[in-house]
Amino acid sequence: MRAAALLLLLSGACAHMQVPPELRDGVLPVEEKPGFFSGNLRFGPFKALDIDKGFTHGGTSSWFGVYSSTEQTQDYSFRFEEPGQPPRLVQCRAAYRGQSTELHLGRNLTVGSNEGRQTLDCKFGPDGAPAPDGILRLADGGPGRLELHETVLEVNLNDEFDNGARSSKPIGYVLTSRGQPVAAVDTNVVGAWMKRDLAPAERTASGLGSAILLLYQPQEPPRR
Repeated sequence: MRAAALLLLLSGACAHMQVPPELRDGVLPVEEKPGFFSGNLRFGPFKALDIDKGFTHGGTSSWFGVYSSTEQTQDYSFRFEEPGQPPRLVQCRAAYRGQSTELHLGRNLTVGSNEGRQTLDCKFGPDGAPAPDGILRLADGGPGRLELHETVLEVNLNDEFDNGARSSKPIGYVLTSRGQPVAAVDTNVVGAWMKRDLAPAERTASGLGSAILLLYQPQEPPRR
């Protein structure tokens, strides 16, 4: 039993996510990956340079050992570059906010509840511009949204491995435009794909979204 569980865990750690068929021939080779807090990311023609990831801030407050509230955030930023386009400064905040209750009824009986929400909020635009020219917002409850000028993409969480197994957490993301996949990133075994015939505006938006999501580390509640 333990051997089977270990094999399943290892296979999941090494398996790619399920990529939409429309994108499988549009692999963007990942040529450079950053360290834990800094470095550069290069995939296909896109670059995320001067990556700066801050420490996680926040913590948990508890009342009488029954109710607790958690709030934690991590900021990260980078400079996004694409051939033929001006560089854009990207600033993001990953956050978790939640609360839990735990009531001990006798020696061996404990009842409680736990709920929380993971979010990602990003803005991007030319360095020094008076206002950003785009945003990305994502929460764990459903599709997110990326806007760059008039271009709008939906950000969909993906929890399916290419072997058909499912993960308890997202292992990647698929960007869609009007319901059609345009790009995908695998955050389990780092990888990126993009539709080959995208219009320039959708291509830039897809590259931005892919870079943001490849660097995103969802904030999680503390283990009890």
